[in-house]
Amino acid sequence: MEVKAQAKYIRISPRKARIVVDQIRGKKVEDARLALRFITRSAAEIVETTLNSAVANAEDQHHLRAESLVISKAYVDEGPTIKRYRPRAKGAASHINKRTCHITIIVSNGKDDEKKAKSAPKKIETEKKEAPKKETTASKKPAAKKSTAAKKPAAKKPAANKTTAAKKTTTAKKPAAKKTTTKKEA
Repeated sequence: MEVKAQAKYIRISPRKARIVVDQIRGKKVEDARLALRFITRSAAEIVETTLNSAVANAEDQHHLRAESLVISKAYVDEGPTIKRYRPRAKGAASHINKRTCHITIIVSNGKDDEKKAKSAPKKIETEKKEAPKKETTASKKPAAKKSTAAKKPAAKKPAANKTTAAKKTTTAKKPAAKKTTTKKEA
C-alpha cells in the first residue's frame, strides 16, 4: 500500500531540496528520520515534516505501522518562480528568481517492495546471459581499428591542400589591391 504526502509551494530552490531528498530515498522511515535530524541543510526540516505527514497518513487512513514503512519514492518538482528586479549601476536592472518547489514523499509497506525486489533479480540474470553474446561480436573490433589506421594518412593530405588554397587566395588578393591603386591614379 502506497501513501503519499506533498508539500507545495515551498520557498526553497528545487536543486537544494533534491540534495536532501536524494539522501533519504529508499530508506526505512526510522533511518530517514534519524538522517534528517543530523543534516544541516534548511531543506531537511521541510522534508522531515513532509515525511512525518506521509507516515501519519499511512497510520491514520490505512492502519499501517510506522516501523514497517519504507520510502519508496521521493522527488522534488519545480514550482512557480517569483521574479523580482534589483537596480544596478547606470540604470540597469538585474533579475532575481525566487524559486519554489513541490516536495512529494511516497511511503509503502516493506512487503510490496520485497515482491518487486524478488522479480527484479530474475530480469538481471537474463541480462547477464545476454552480455556474453555481445562479447563474441567484439572480435570484429580489431578490424575496424585497422581501417582507422589507414585513414590517418588520408587526413594529413587535406591539411596540405588547405595550405595551397591559402596561398592561392593570398596571390588573388595582391592583384586586386593593385587595381584599386591604379584607379586612384586615373
